[in-house]
Amino acid sequence: MSTDDALVGVQQVEAPNPVRPSRCHRSTARGARGVTPDRDVPVGGAGLTDRPARRSSAALPVVVSVALAVTATFVVACGGSDVSGERSDAVKSVVAGALAEPVGGVVALVRFPDGQTVLASHGDADEGRPMRGDDSFRIASLTKTYIAALILSLEDDGVLSVDDPVADHLPDLGIDERITIRHLLTHSSGLADHWAPSLEASERCAPCSFTPDELVALIDVAHSGFDPGSHWSYSNTGYVILGMLVEAVTGNELADELRHRVLEPAGVPQSYLIGLEPALVEPVRGYWLIEGTTPVAYPHSYDRLMTRVDAAGSLVATAPDIATFLDALFGGRIVSDDRVSEMLEVVPRTPEGGGEPIRFGFGIHHPVEGDWWMHGGGIPGFRSAYLRDPTTDATVVVLTNCSGCLDADGTALDVIGLATELMELALSEPGGESARGSQAPPAR
Repeated sequence: MSTDDALVGVQQVEAPNPVRPSRCHRSTARGARGVTPDRDVPVGGAGLTDRPARRSSAALPVVVSVALAVTATFVVACGGSDVSGERSDAVKSVVAGALAEPVGGVVALVRFPDGQTVLASHGDADEGRPMRGDDSFRIASLTKTYIAALILSLEDDGVLSVDDPVADHLPDLGIDERITIRHLLTHSSGLADHWAPSLEASERCAPCSFTPDELVALIDVAHSGFDPGSHWSYSNTGYVILGMLVEAVTGNELADELRHRVLEPAGVPQSYLIGLEPALVEPVRGYWLIEGTTPVAYPHSYDRLMTRVDAAGSLVATAPDIATFLDALFGGRIVSDDRVSEMLEVVPRTPEGGGEPIRFGFGIHHPVEGDWWMHGGGIPGFRSAYLRDPTTDATVVVLTNCSGCLDADGTALDVIGLATELMELALSEPGGESARGSQAPPAR
């Protein structure tokens, strides 16, 4: 798909706002659309357990359709003083070249240091429906930043300390007694990751459902792979355990606590943990690329898939809502300034298998000292990333519903690379001088 043929929308927003910006005007020019015949994809049989997973939601459709490209462009402009044409055009050009597939799309939010925001969309949310800047996505591991904020809210209220041994709150879990909540937050516990074992289990009985207890049982929590705190190893299981811990110390559902302590104070009530509470708005359809083929809609049940994710990656949100959440988090509207400082304390740790030290805070990554905060995420059909510049509060959010899909250069779309390019754009003044001086992009 060329830039001229791409579907690109640009929404201009005057300044950060605690609620989702309205879509006040749309000018649309639309060309013809071609559609290939529907392709039905078979779905597997019985699950690992016949009982429903915890707090399950209704199944999503699994019939797959593939649509050809749209020749269309639309622009949405909102707010008072207009964002400069140079900024809008620059963001639009980058986003238009982000995806070359005939299905799927991208949303990118770029907040400039002066507060002006451009919200650009490209491609399709679903067959026959263009992507909008305020569409909802499964944001995968970006959820971890929200869970970390929830834990810190509980610490603010004296319910727990991040230096508590996890076993003190979950005595029946059988977890290594040296592991603390801090270790889970920073991926330094030494616990393995359940994702690969859960995939193997689901392939034996697809589609499988899992409870959090069943996910944790897939790994050996009694024995850490290294002394907790001594190394770094990414573990989704650690965040599943954090979700269990929240329920244990509060006596409430994880989704209720997240809503009360994080989502509502942040002003993003339409974000929600899909599968763990009633759906507020359906996310866009997810597409994935099987090597050598056209991307197709994810052919299995997302209900089942999300039980493998749980607290580690179940949040559904829009790009504006993610930016609003980050504003609230770093602005002290969710947790105290002391807790924000604690969240951003970074102890570089060498990965378990060796390599350069990893700089990870509580649910947030700081790849290069003095550089941007970030997190990325992905599940089949979706990829996500945010970057936040601590000096200027410039913010970039990139979401796509086409995992493994190709960009205009014929390589797999790299959402962190795309977010980096947009952040560099945001920090560049018209004369070419950086808004904060010379700076290298974060490690990818």
